[in-house]
Amino acid sequence: MPHKDYHLQVGKAGEQRLNLLNSIYNTSSFKFLESLRLDQFKSALEVGSGTGDLTIWIAEHIHKDGILYSIDQSAQQLEICRKKMQQKQINNIRLKQMNVLEIDQLPIRFDFIYCRWLLVHIPNYKEVVEKLFSLLNPGGVLVCEDGVIGACSCNPVNQYFEQWKDNIANAFKIDGRDFWFGNKLLNLFQHVEAKNIIVNEFQPILNKEEKDVIKLSIVETKNYFMQKNILKSEKEYLNLLNGVRELENDQYIIKHILNKTVAGFKL
Repeated sequence: MPHKDYHLQVGKAGEQRLNLLNSIYNTSSFKFLESLRLDQFKSALEVGSGTGDLTIWIAEHIHKDGILYSIDQSAQQLEICRKKMQQKQINNIRLKQMNVLEIDQLPIRFDFIYCRWLLVHIPNYKEVVEKLFSLLNPGGVLVCEDGVIGACSCNPVNQYFEQWKDNIANAFKIDGRDFWFGNKLLNLFQHVEAKNIIVNEFQPILNKEEKDVIKLSIVETKNYFMQKNILKSEKEYLNLLNGVRELENDQYIIKHILNKTVAGFKL
């Protein structure tokens, strides 16, 4: 299960940030997944439904007779996904509220399994990768995406960007998470003896509108960061929130989270 101190918002409270992240990263994710020829897969599993955008895209690209199971432990996320399914009249998705550690209880095996930005939030991520890989049919493929948050950068250096990044690093340290987690993916796939491993990297440079993702993350993490004394006061919070507005200036070149994608096959 995810860390008990998950500090970002889910459901409607986190939808604006997640939609912005989708607009930044989805094109890269889609391109990679297209290279795997999803139309050959009849049974698919997505772990972590998110806002449902990737869920629907995968459902539209797997085999015409294929079924996609999408699980999430958040009823709020599943409801957002369900509404988008209804709007687009997608009927080959099966949503299920489930903890990721319970996935081996699913009664079927899959040709394709996918998760994005999930493993970093799970203390026993190694066990989860083992479970996911065990659910593959022979010839099936597991795809995991996760970020290297420590690779974020701002040029020229900006004190508010550095404070934002340091705050996240401190939260990860408190929670026992890895600020550079994405770098572990390849070793995890080698551990389960995946074959024909493919690795891809993507690090976006944010435009003016996309830079809002930093401000949104500051707003969402306020209560948790103040509870953990990462932010010491309301004044410090407001100073940081107002300070990152400087980043909207075109002189600041921001490289956001380095996204690593690894795919491996079960032969």
